[in-house]
Amino acid sequence: MKLLFFSLFFFTLPLNAFYLLPETHPLKEPLAKLFLDPTTLESPEKLFEKGFKPIALKKQGTLFIGTHHTLPGYVVKFYLLPATAHEANSNYHTLLQRCRGAKKIRDLLKEGQSSLFAVPDKWLYELPYSSETYPLYILLATDMQILNLTDSASAWKHKVTKEHLQELLAIIKTGSASFGLTKNVPYTKSGRFAFIDTEYPDRELDLREFTPYFSQEMQRAWKELSL
Repeated sequence: MKLLFFSLFFFTLPLNAFYLLPETHPLKEPLAKLFLDPTTLESPEKLFEKGFKPIALKKQGTLFIGTHHTLPGYVVKFYLLPATAHEANSNYHTLLQRCRGAKKIRDLLKEGQSSLFAVPDKWLYELPYSSETYPLYILLATDMQILNLTDSASAWKHKVTKEHLQELLAIIKTGSASFGLTKNVPYTKSGRFAFIDTEYPDRELDLREFTPYFSQEMQRAWKELSL
């Protein structure tokens, strides 16, 4: 009976508990100061006033991706204040999926002891004005020091070996990875390719979509591997 009770308790824990930023993390205090005022999330202009530097604004300007000088070595991703509880829950679920996808790939890379690919650590930080019905979270991710699109495209053409393809294929077959290798799995200053788009950890991908990113030699190898 005790074992059954423990199992039920374990599986009913909120899923985000596994992805919450640890209490001891050194950026916990800077994040608390940055997001103490809920009006910070009202508009991109408010964010700029607070010192945030944008990398991208997506989804009609509601999804902010950027950096802040008090969060060195990290990138933040979050939504501006949503209009409804339904939208808030949808945004939370999307950020949660990104954390889940990153962990899935990280576990695969550790299992294979990969030195060719990397994935950022991703955590959720709950804002003080969040609630069960209106969840508001910030996603904090390690900055992978990615190269620009031109250099990443060149790396996929000229630095990829058959070993790269084997590891990439193994990850794709688990439902992870992403289309658009140049943008979503860019090359980094560390000499590895980084899986930065982890929003969809459970999907089937058409392997043919990846072929154009490789050199002619690696295209032939990819075709052989993916048969």
